[in-house]
Amino acid sequence: MMKKRLLLFLLFIPGMLFPQTLMETVNLPSGTIWNSAYGLVYANGKYWVTSSSSSSPKKIYGLDASGNLTDEITVNYALRPSQGLTHDGTNFWYVENASGYDIFKVSQAGEVLDSIIFSTINGGTSWYVGGAGWDGSLLWVSVYYPNAQAGIYKINTATKQLVDTIFLPAGQLQPQGITVKGDTLFCVNDGFEGTDQIYAFNKTTGDPIYNFNPPEKPGVRQNPRGLAWDGQFFWLMAEPVGASSGRQLFKYDLAGPGTPGITILSPSLNFGNVQIDSSLTLNDAVNNWGNVDLIIDSVVIVNSVFQCVNSFPMSIAPGGTKDLQFKFTPLANLTYTETIKIYHNFKAFPYSSINLSGQGVYTSSYINFNLSELNYGDKRINSTSYIEVIVSNLGSELLSVDSVKVNTDKFFIEGFTPAVIDTVAEVSFKVWFSPRLVQNYSDI
Repeated sequence: MMKKRLLLFLLFIPGMLFPQTLMETVNLPSGTIWNSAYGLVYANGKYWVTSSSSSSPKKIYGLDASGNLTDEITVNYALRPSQGLTHDGTNFWYVENASGYDIFKVSQAGEVLDSIIFSTINGGTSWYVGGAGWDGSLLWVSVYYPNAQAGIYKINTATKQLVDTIFLPAGQLQPQGITVKGDTLFCVNDGFEGTDQIYAFNKTTGDPIYNFNPPEKPGVRQNPRGLAWDGQFFWLMAEPVGASSGRQLFKYDLAGPGTPGITILSPSLNFGNVQIDSSLTLNDAVNNWGNVDLIIDSVVIVNSVFQCVNSFPMSIAPGGTKDLQFKFTPLANLTYTETIKIYHNFKAFPYSSINLSGQGVYTSSYINFNLSELNYGDKRINSTSYIEVIVSNLGSELLSVDSVKVNTDKFFIEGFTPAVIDTVAEVSFKVWFSPRLVQNYSDI
């Protein structure tokens, strides 16, 4: 008889008693197959991955711990792409991404040895499977549709019967990847329905032990997929932090002290117009949403007109916010831009960035023309042509232009009106030329 357990998490505080430390982020190979990577399991010294991409049917890919492709198994059977993968110590169990989500036992040589027709053990209905795990003797799979059946199901692969069920908390309806560490079963929920969350259960009793967030900031969906335990570290496959597509592997120490988080309030700071050889300082707030101290150890700036005036290392407590202070001291009448790098101990990415920009201006009004001379070249007698003149104020005070004059009637002005030009602003007008005789003309 299949047992069902409805788990209550009312008194459970996520991550407080069982912190975990994100140790490393590992890039996967590039391409469509890897952008849709789904199943994940550790076996025989490799991290095995399957993909839900139609570009990769019948393949199981072996990676090393650095994400390098080191092995590849072609399944010798007409299988669809995969949405789950596990290993029983000898053979793989491959979840097929098809209408029935059938499960196939595959040898290391790629031969299909057995199959479980999922619809024959769940009452003949179509259930969508998002992950698989092996607990030492029995197979677990996650079901994410229909919602009423969303949960984690244990299958006796010898009798091909469902023998146990664990349901996630109310509203968590998208269970995906599964892995087992000793007597603990892990499953990750995708925030498509509910929130992104990794849950740990006692695999025998089904009792909850703890749960924690993927690396992305809580409340931001990361599309988590496969899970794996390699005997020392816990692995999650999900989108890169801050991205909306692709896949990376995230390596955790489950016995670590915890993981910080980082949010920078403003991804860019614009200092505006600053007088040459003077300075302006702006602040940008940095928040730590993690559960251990965020340590900012350095800020790297290439252009010396920008400076960070803080002292490092800087420590920000969980839930805390501190300001980074940036000073801009322009040396010339130029537009300056810089992308600075902030190095810290949040391992979801190697550094964070802030874009800085500012304009150096002269200390008073300063008139500038786009052209130093107007050369009309050779023109036909009685023809007309014009050149546009742009007058800019490169200074820090208002520039008044009350008139523009020419000395001969062969040149004339169009479109000018007296103007007060703001700092780093401009006006334009046209200077026309109409020769009457065959000769050279000049004016000032």
